[in-house]
Amino acid sequence: MTINDLNKGFHYCMHGLGAYKGLRQTNTLEALDYWYKKGVRVFELDIAITDDCQYVAVAHTVDAPSMKRLDIVERPEKYTYDWFMSKKLFPVTTDGLTPISLQMIPSIMREYPDSIIMFDIFGFFTARQTFDFCTALKNIIDGHELNDRILVEAYNFKMLGSICEQKLEPIYCARHEHDLTVTDAVSLRVASLKEFGVRFISYPWKYTEKFVGEIKAYTQAGFTVFSRTKYNTLTQQLQEAGVNVNIIAYRFDGAKAPFQKIAYYAACFKRLVAKKIVNHRAKNI
Repeated sequence: MTINDLNKGFHYCMHGLGAYKGLRQTNTLEALDYWYKKGVRVFELDIAITDDCQYVAVAHTVDAPSMKRLDIVERPEKYTYDWFMSKKLFPVTTDGLTPISLQMIPSIMREYPDSIIMFDIFGFFTARQTFDFCTALKNIIDGHELNDRILVEAYNFKMLGSICEQKLEPIYCARHEHDLTVTDAVSLRVASLKEFGVRFISYPWKYTEKFVGEIKAYTQAGFTVFSRTKYNTLTQQLQEAGVNVNIIAYRFDGAKAPFQKIAYYAACFKRLVAKKIVNHRAKNI
């Protein structure tokens, strides 16, 4: 599957590669493999930058609070690429999960040959930050023919310009939090987005009640629409609104849903207990 196929049906995209063992947004190989084997083919990957300017999969910064969330209590002088990639993530709740870096993307996409990856570069809000990331991405995928399976998310027009300048496929977050004062975003933006050649829109589902009909308006304008909910429990409503891709953390499967929910929430409870352990360890370091 490629990004050109996304408007031909309804698909799920796993947020941060999907919830895994009670953990959300792990951005790890184990989560990717778990959901790929369950039939998911679209994945959102969070990207952050290390102190030595390398890109790794973390939501959304490589710093002490983020490492604490990943159950890493060590506090090095510099959060370098080699240091981060040498770690096993979430070692308290799991046997340790495998981190991902931008450099691994070609091999990952070869191993999962019909997968699509949407890069969330939240925090790289300037044109320069976005351009630098896109340059690194282009250098890594050059020669691998992966452009038609990659999307890069833009939260403003500066980011959008840098993504397009590098001839990567952008997906524009049409209702980023700072845009809530705009009451007629579709009519104001469609022409501008078309000028950039934008084909994909990310629209947070939580805004649909306040801005009724906007998703349908974007669909009618020819955009392929992504929207995010926590679980796949609103599939019919999203389809009726014109959504093509639902970005979720966890997917429940029909008649199995009651049992899956019990198992998932049990894993989440285990995670809450584990977080207290991590916090206790951090205080004693």
